[in-house]
Amino acid sequence: MRKYLLILIFALYILFCACSKNPFSTPEPKIDQIIETNNSQNDCYTYLIVHGGELKNPKIYETRGESMLPFITPNSFEIVDKKFPYENLQIGDVVVFKYIGLNVNHILIRKTAKGWETWGINNAIKDDNVMNKSSYEGKVIILFKNKSGS
Repeated sequence: MRKYLLILIFALYILFCACSKNPFSTPEPKIDQIIETNNSQNDCYTYLIVHGGELKNPKIYETRGESMLPFITPNSFEIVDKKFPYENLQIGDVVVFKYIGLNVNHILIRKTAKGWETWGINNAIKDDNVMNKSSYEGKVIILFKNKSGS
């Protein structure tokens, strides 16, 4: 009887450990260039004025949420390549996509037949939606990270 009790306790421990971790691999977020700054908006627009001709169809987004902390802080600015091909996306890329009418920037964690599974790295679980080609807005290529985080 004692032997079965030990096996049960061990099995429950294994189950607890398996359930307390993310059920997917957690890749490092990939952005081509990260610039830490105290004035992310000004620096982002200045960069775009100076280097805009080198970029393909850039668009600026301001970050507002906390789902990508500590990698992306609120009130940071991103330059997104709106023409980056959906077919060339890779695990770890940070992308912007539409979800319920809002722009969301999260990391790609897994490609499925329906599209990409995404995750805000500060969230406990992956997103319940799948990003597909129609919701894809572009790939984040430059992040002007707000040093203060607010």
